[in-house]
Amino acid sequence: LDNLGKLVLIDFLLPKYGEIQYGLVCRGTDIRLLVPKMLGLVHMAVFIDEREDGPSSNDPMGLYEDLEINTESINLGTIELNASLSRYYSFTDETSHPIDAELTPNGEAQ
Repeated sequence: LDNLGKLVLIDFLLPKYGEIQYGLVCRGTDIRLLVPKMLGLVHMAVFIDEREDGPSSNDPMGLYEDLEINTESINLGTIELNASLSRYYSFTDETSHPIDAELTPNGEAQ
């Protein structure tokens, strides 16, 4: 990954359901990861979190599919950041910020 020191979010997903099994956050330009040895067959989703606000549809993202994590070291090389991960992530409208919403007495957001 050549990310020029930006925040990098990495999730290891179950291929069948897209469930996150393990996640990492790091910075750097030549990233080396230590992950649990027995994750098995996973997809690795990578986001360059440009605004440092978590994964969003505007972030550069990549996907390395069918990666077998076991006791052996793996060299992935360069991961292309041109994937669409909407099948695994539910990105919300970038202009809405539910955390900033005001709540009514009955708990509904305004």
